[in-house]
Amino acid sequence: MNFALMTPILVHIDACNIREASRIFQKKLEVSIMGFFEGKQVLIAGATGLVGSHLVERFMDMGTVKVVALGRSELKIHRLFEKYHANPRFSIILQDASHPLLKFDTPFDFIINAIGGVSGSEISNSPVNIIESNLISTLNFLNFLRRQNERSIVKGKLIILSSATVYSTDIQHNNKVREENTESTNPLDAKNASYSETKRFLEVLGNSYYRQYGVECVAVRPSYIYGYSYFNADTAFYQFIKKAMALNDISIQASLLPRRDNIYIDDLIDGLLCVCEHGVPGEAYNISSNGQLGNFAAINEIAEIIVKAVNECLGSQIKVEYPNGTTDIGGGLLLDNSKLTKLGWELKNDIYSGITKTVDKYLHALNI
Repeated sequence: MNFALMTPILVHIDACNIREASRIFQKKLEVSIMGFFEGKQVLIAGATGLVGSHLVERFMDMGTVKVVALGRSELKIHRLFEKYHANPRFSIILQDASHPLLKFDTPFDFIINAIGGVSGSEISNSPVNIIESNLISTLNFLNFLRRQNERSIVKGKLIILSSATVYSTDIQHNNKVREENTESTNPLDAKNASYSETKRFLEVLGNSYYRQYGVECVAVRPSYIYGYSYFNADTAFYQFIKKAMALNDISIQASLLPRRDNIYIDDLIDGLLCVCEHGVPGEAYNISSNGQLGNFAAINEIAEIIVKAVNECLGSQIKVEYPNGTTDIGGGLLLDNSKLTKLGWELKNDIYSGITKTVDKYLHALNI
């Protein structure tokens, strides 16, 4: 269904009905998305990660989508998706994505490559592994769809989870970065070059397969993603939550902290589904807050919200400490999301509600 052709909502826009008009439009959007995916088969690579696990849940909640979860850890994938084991719409592939995919009787409408979420320590200590895992897995998916498209009437589309690191850190802070602003890059000896340059090349690779072989490929560039994850990443966000739930104060050591463009996982998943349906092959889309709803925030501001949410839930009195003095909040990279909003996507979660939902899910998981 093309949102550009949807019948407009004819209401008199004033202060009383703007919110209601938005709610009606979003409801139509959600119904349309569910209808689009009805009966389709989706492969989700990196299924045990933050993005992959939420994708599996969203598609399974739709009721008619066939979901294939690809992961290399049998323990993780069975523990995470135990509730779906008896569901005929759900199946598992236990293998490293660096190994070629086998032939499937039912072709994939979409392959979503959500592999690649890494910590700072992994970037520093295992740069070759990062390059190999991202490059080889993406090549495998592209070649699989190339062969599928030759023998099936179903033309599968690959969605690549790229990164905001494809943009240079030299871009002036607080300026909204559009998808075409990739003319400058970071130095090849930069600390995160193995990650950022690999993500850039994956987009080039996908575009090349589309031009030469007709394999449809779309890239998304998320800003900083946060939300509940069964298997926590080694990031400041999850360390803060871990400390707060243990009723320990959070210590902010840095004296200068840039703001960053944060996006709650539910909003990211909405964006991915929108790109699956409406994304133009060969294009890239920022999935970001655009600085709206308080989501352009520094890590200390996030820590303060985590502490407030935990204190409200548990009646505790933990706090954020600044041993090096008052923190100076600077500018940061802000991604323009107007290209995605033109497809019908809309940001729903402000930073406070997103973090509060995340904390609540962690507390619920611990039966607190």
